Amino acid sequence: MVYHLEQITGSKIIEELLFGVRDLFKKQCPDDCDLSSYEHYQELLEYLQSQNFEQRPVDVRNSYFPGLIAPGLYLPYLRGDAVYLKKANLRNANLDHAALNGATVILAHLDDATLIDAKFKGAYCQGAFFIRANLDEAYFGGAELSGADLSGAHLEGTNFSGTQLRNAKFEDSDLTGITTLERAININSAIFKKTKVTPAQEEFLRRIRGTSDGLEVVGYLKR
Repeated sequence: MVYHLEQITGSKIIEELLFGVRDLFKKQCPDDCDLSSYEHYQELLEYLQSQNFEQRPVDVRNSYFPGLIAPGLYLPYLRGDAVYLKKANLRNANLDHAALNGATVILAHLDDATLIDAKFKGAYCQGAFFIRANLDEAYFGGAELSGADLSGAHLEGTNFSGTQLRNAKFEDSDLTGITTLERAININSAIFKKTKVTPAQEEFLRRIRGTSDGLEVVGYLKR
């Protein structure tokens, strides 16, 4: 689908958000726009953290923000379906309950971000960095996570049904709270190192990988 995008600068994004504007639908900012370089960025973060977004979330659906730099951004409940965030820097961001279905976050940095209950249905996350991110209850159904790095990520109740996990990295990750591993695609080629699994998960992974290398078995299944 081809649609018109309204051009917007980084300073205008900050200004709009500080004035309580929540509609950033179908916007396009310059490549590698560094919001954190602007004078009022810290003021913006403090303002956003004082807001309640559950009833009135920020809407960036179908927007194009390649390489956006906005560490620590606080936008829970974000409406971000089909947003383009390739190579974005959203380290330490709070995007709990965000809707990012069909979003493009290829090679994006979401290290140490909190994405509890975020929805990534059909999202493009190839090579994305979720290192130490909190992905508890996040939904990745049908998403593409080939080469993504989930080392040390929180994965309690994370849903990987139909998720492409070819060469995804799970170093120092705890998979014991996941009940959908058998529904993931190409998890046999995922990278495991000091990865905690249940006995049932170890049996499944050993069967499809031919080895238990990199797995640390714990004796219970989290519920």
